[in-house]
Amino acid sequence: MTYSGDGVTTDGQSASGTIRVNTSVGVTVANHEKGASVTIPVNKIISNPDGAQHTFSFKLEQVTNQEGATLVEGGTVQEMSISVENSESGAFTLIYLEKNINQLPATFYYRITEVTDDRLIGFDPSAYVAEITVTNVSNELKAEMTRLWKNGTEVTGQTLQVSFTNTLLRNLTIQKRVVGIATEEKFQFELTLMDGNVPLSGSYKTLENETPGNVNFENGKASFQLGADETITIYGLPYGVTWTVLESGTAGYHVTWQIGDTTQEGSSASGTLNDNYIIVCTNQGTYELPETGGSGTTLYTWGGLLLCGGAYLLYKHTKRRREGVPS
Repeated sequence: MTYSGDGVTTDGQSASGTIRVNTSVGVTVANHEKGASVTIPVNKIISNPDGAQHTFSFKLEQVTNQEGATLVEGGTVQEMSISVENSESGAFTLIYLEKNINQLPATFYYRITEVTDDRLIGFDPSAYVAEITVTNVSNELKAEMTRLWKNGTEVTGQTLQVSFTNTLLRNLTIQKRVVGIATEEKFQFELTLMDGNVPLSGSYKTLENETPGNVNFENGKASFQLGADETITIYGLPYGVTWTVLESGTAGYHVTWQIGDTTQEGSSASGTLNDNYIIVCTNQGTYELPETGGSGTTLYTWGGLLLCGGAYLLYKHTKRRREGVPS
């Protein structure tokens, strides 16, 4: 508490002085609450940036201890957003007033998590708990982050910082078409995914002909079968991976692949997953001659000879009738 005025003496708690006759004294009273603030830095990283800005949301909640399982009833809750292309930082700011603290030093705990509902972003499920200690130093309040835990394990090092890493995701759909021939054949596919030079591994959710399921990638490869007019969608693949899809057993078919406005031909197609792609694989039925020297050539040879012989006999018979010669 401070006071100011002409001829006024103050001692921090009160003021006294003399007011002369026919004069006035102006006294201004300003109350300053003792307090301290602290920031909890939050770093946001996108592991596979796509060149666009993305906004991520985070929540801070006061909890009872470093385990972070129980919220403090009526405790502090804050939300914050960070817009990022590659990596950016933000911070939660906490303010402490001495009048609200029963005893010093005092310790407070806060849980920090990422909040998202975007299915095309692989959010970081980490949960941090920050310990804030408030002390009185030289009659001044001081607040600082003294410890930090990530998923129950204490973070060590000179800099205590909350950090979340996200992966952008995309979906890949493969549709099967067969034209020029009716068939119930199942066609075999092998999909290869590479993240740079690293083959992708793990299990991913799928929707195959309206039936949910999973597909497992081992050393970057996964196999599946599709019949005519069947479809499979693989969800949550990392943005930017390279893909190659190979169809086997295509003898007798002309195979084309339609990816957006791009067409590829042959038994395989490839590209980079920088969008939610729909790949249409079309098999056009074609007539295929048997191999030279194969068993089929003998049948074709005898069939040809019989046709020629029959044509010759028909010709002779017709000629005799025209000439009036009995057959």
